[in-house]
Amino acid sequence: LMPGVKYKEVVAGTGPQAEYKQAVIASWEAEAQGVVFEVGKRKMLRVGDGDVPPGLELGLRQLRNGTKCVVRAETRFAYGEAGRPASDDEGTLAVPANADVEWRIEAHRLWFKEADEAMTPADQLVEARNKKTLGNEHFHHENWKKAAANYGEILKTLNPWDFAEGSDDRSEAETIYVDCGNNLVFALIKL
Repeated sequence: LMPGVKYKEVVAGTGPQAEYKQAVIASWEAEAQGVVFEVGKRKMLRVGDGDVPPGLELGLRQLRNGTKCVVRAETRFAYGEAGRPASDDEGTLAVPANADVEWRIEAHRLWFKEADEAMTPADQLVEARNKKTLGNEHFHHENWKKAAANYGEILKTLNPWDFAEGSDDRSEAETIYVDCGNNLVFALIKL
């Protein structure tokens, strides 16, 4: 893909390639220095949101429905000089400082191009659940800036009043909205 990031397609996907701001639902296994430090199962990542290291981001942009690939990134396109702390909450191991990383990825499907007003309230709720999960993962890995960005995005895009009063979806949307507001405050305090 570029010097420092290598991409190898193992199984070709079908359909169009992921575009900027498109959601990719994928599973992956990530390894550094011969140790698997993270396993993601059917997670949604939005291309261009900066929720993952640059090397993985470049790999996501190559995916199509059903693609299986391997992305190898030098440390500057992975977790860099700082590495990444472990998280018991997320069940991940630490990534050592200056470690190269390999991701083995399977793209299950591509989803909406962007979170916008074209999404139904049910789709907005799926997006909000995902962003909250990503925000929590960043928080547990002490990446306060990315955690705050995810929580803030939910507060901008999720409108609990779009759901029928008294419905389970409204209750969940209100809970996510309040939780993310509180989490945003904690992330900003940590900054």
